[in-house]
Amino acid sequence: MEAGHTIRLSGYCSAIRLEDLAPEVGEHVKYLLLDFIGLAAKGRIMASTKMVHKMVEKIGGSGAGTVIATPLKPLPQYAALANAASSHCMSLDDIYTPASIHPGSAIFAAALAASERAGVSGTRFMEGVVAGYETTLRVADAVNSKSHYAVGWHPTATCGTFGATAAVCRIFGLDGKTTASALGIAGSMSSGLMAFMQDGSWTKRIHPGLAAQRGIQAAQLAAEGFKGPEAVLEGKWGFLAATSREPNSTFLVQGLGQKPRVMDTGLKVHACCRYNQSAIDAAIDIMNENDLAPQMVETVLVETFKAAYPLVVEPWEEKTNPKTDVQAQFSLPYTVAVAIVKRKVGFEAFSSQTLHDPVVRDIIKRVTVKHEPRFDPQFPISWPARVTIRTSDGRTLSRQVDYPKGDVENPLTWEELVLRFRSHCKGVFEPSKQEQIVEVVKHLESVKPISQLTALLGK
Repeated sequence: MEAGHTIRLSGYCSAIRLEDLAPEVGEHVKYLLLDFIGLAAKGRIMASTKMVHKMVEKIGGSGAGTVIATPLKPLPQYAALANAASSHCMSLDDIYTPASIHPGSAIFAAALAASERAGVSGTRFMEGVVAGYETTLRVADAVNSKSHYAVGWHPTATCGTFGATAAVCRIFGLDGKTTASALGIAGSMSSGLMAFMQDGSWTKRIHPGLAAQRGIQAAQLAAEGFKGPEAVLEGKWGFLAATSREPNSTFLVQGLGQKPRVMDTGLKVHACCRYNQSAIDAAIDIMNENDLAPQMVETVLVETFKAAYPLVVEPWEEKTNPKTDVQAQFSLPYTVAVAIVKRKVGFEAFSSQTLHDPVVRDIIKRVTVKHEPRFDPQFPISWPARVTIRTSDGRTLSRQVDYPKGDVENPLTWEELVLRFRSHCKGVFEPSKQEQIVEVVKHLESVKPISQLTALLGK
């Protein structure tokens, strides 16, 4: 009898060896890791992150977990919680566009904390990361994230719990059967609601943190012999059936053992919802190439695909008058207006000062959004947008972007990534320490144990 999908996926993940993978796989893991570290370091200044740090400090307990850019050393699950929340809080973490999911924050945070606790090598850490991405992205495809979103689930949290678990299991050296049991336990932990969209609250920012925490706990329970259902993903009572109207379990194992799924993940350049990114790039390109000042902008037309509407276009009254930073991050007219005025959309774009900037607010009034049906078939392979700006001197300027900067199809170079890392770490780590971190990450497969890296990340 053929093994079930969860068993097959678990068996594959438990046997991953870096030496069996193409060299570019390890390089991409290091690429994503450096970005994760920079985002977690920068994210420590955000109010939501500070509250997580305070909670972790009050819980107490001495462990081996480094909380990036802090002196905290809590138990591994709380280090993972804090680091994932910090790296995700600015909405700049990596993205798998076909499922609109941010896999890295949960996976790297869980893998780093588990590796530090277990004292494993950089190679074993990387194998865990590959297992985590393989699992998260396959579960996200199988659950049909569009349907998963539609019924109110946030896949970064739900699917991320399975990925974090798989990563930790590989790091702990658990076999396939025990890994399947751990995923079974994780199935009862996998949660995360889109309710934050109702009022712009902060729960989204902690979703990958909870996924990372649960992943460590699920793996630890399985390692002690606790039993979880070995068909937790597929079947009548499985995760897919419970959380999606249109699941497809074949994605759990289709092509298993071919190109590792970590290679399907790119980065985000702008600190907001992925649905806004192409329009932002288009607006910035128009402004830069024509040397426009904001006061020269008469009207702005953004054409996009229908799937973007529920998250960043509707309700229009809210999207054109965001009251919180989270609401602004999920507003297409606001982020395009910021792009026109500031020519970038970093995390500073969602400060109270920018949120109430009269120039930004004036440009928002000039923005309209139109559904372009020709873009619908391209989604989610690409997320196209076209921006047309009419100027006060009578010009009509248009730009279409299918793959914004950072996508797998339009990636940042290593040199660009290092510059981004350094900008995030400015004021956090001294330049000399930044260089040390870059060098250790660059040669991570030679690191034994992983504490050679984590020793550089605390305060």
